[in-house]
Amino acid sequence: MANTKHKEDCERVFKNYDMTCPRCIELANGSPAREGWQRRYYEDKAREEKRFAHALATHDCVKSNCSPVCTAFDW
Repeated sequence: MANTKHKEDCERVFKNYDMTCPRCIELANGSPAREGWQRRYYEDKAREEKRFAHALATHDCVKSNCSPVCTAFDW
């Protein structure tokens, strides 16, 4: 799938494709719709939470020479 974009004045409304727009022509010919941003956002968020939880679980105050105000268990 190419990175074809809708033209600036595309008049597409739901499945009513504008047949002068390159992206609408691709969609009308069966090209799959692009993935939305929401799934990627939640996957990235879950990955970051997992990374942070791992960092807290493996934290060693002696090894990292923490100050009196250790943030190891703030989460």
